[in-house]
Amino acid sequence: VTAVKRIKKRLKLLQEIIEHRLPNGCCDSEHWKKRFENLSFDEDARIRSLFKELREQEMISVQWADNYPYFLVLLDKGYSYKDNKKAYTKEKRKLSRREYTNG
Repeated sequence: VTAVKRIKKRLKLLQEIIEHRLPNGCCDSEHWKKRFENLSFDEDARIRSLFKELREQEMISVQWADNYPYFLVLLDKGYSYKDNKKAYTKEKRKLSRREYTNG
């Protein structure tokens, strides 16, 4: 898996984390329980490694119970990604256009 694909998978998981939060900000542990129930061994290992990468990047804090994320909190860097995603995407496009026209 290329680095770009890995980043996309990590950000897709972060988006899933953002979307599956309860009104009080806590994670929807039932969602994660169901999500992990039917994973193959390989899929389980892959998603756990993505959780680990997000934790190491200080985007989330996660505690596991019964083999699924039970306590999952979006940290400041995770919120920053969420809040700045549109601005980041717009800036990235501008830079890409600039590189294309200057190239």
